[in-house]
Amino acid sequence: MTSRKTLLPVTSYALTNVSTYLSATHSSPPILNKINIIPQGSAALSFGIQINRIENPNISERLRRNTTFDFDSKIQMNVVGTIGDKMRVGINYDTEATFEFENKAKLQYSGEEDEIIKTDLAFSACSEEYGVATAFIKYADSECVLLRDGGLPLVGETALKEHLEKNPASNITMTWAPLFAEGSASGDLGYTYGTYAIRSTAKPEEILSEGCYVSIWKKQSDGSWKWSLDSGTEGLTE
Repeated sequence: MTSRKTLLPVTSYALTNVSTYLSATHSSPPILNKINIIPQGSAALSFGIQINRIENPNISERLRRNTTFDFDSKIQMNVVGTIGDKMRVGINYDTEATFEFENKAKLQYSGEEDEIIKTDLAFSACSEEYGVATAFIKYADSECVLLRDGGLPLVGETALKEHLEKNPASNITMTWAPLFAEGSASGDLGYTYGTYAIRSTAKPEEILSEGCYVSIWKKQSDGSWKWSLDSGTEGLTE
């Protein structure tokens, strides 16, 4: 019996960067989602042909020859990418991995709720550093509504600015912390609620007043969030 094995040249492929833009039809302004995939690694493919021939005159000529194909692949791949500005993808794959858990894929999603909470925390930090009036004006939507105890609501950015400039409350510091956030299905509205504390600038270690608040947030054309309605109640009881 004779045997002959023929190997075809190994073909290797280097993985390169892929970046694609998907534009969704929308009213003004259009939404532009970017898909950015960055693969790294290599893929090696080998092809072989195994030919066996049996020199036996007792069997037919057709059966004396047996041909089989040999195929092998070695893939080492690492993929990272983003889909829009909210989803991250990570994939590790190696055909030579010793254990199955070494080949893994990760998918991380950061939605509107995370964005709103981060904005609310930044809003509080701005209030602590620059004052209540500056923070409320900076993070206010143009059509904002501020509900007040013992007074009519302040409607609109102009009315809010005029009121806060006349009553800057420069002798106090107000901070807060969101406890919960939820975004709408449409992705353009959301709300947070949490607790607030008011302290004197002269004695910041002493709490003058504390309570609960709720804020309704509206997504702006640039993707940022600003509060469109804000209200609070004084007093905390369990």
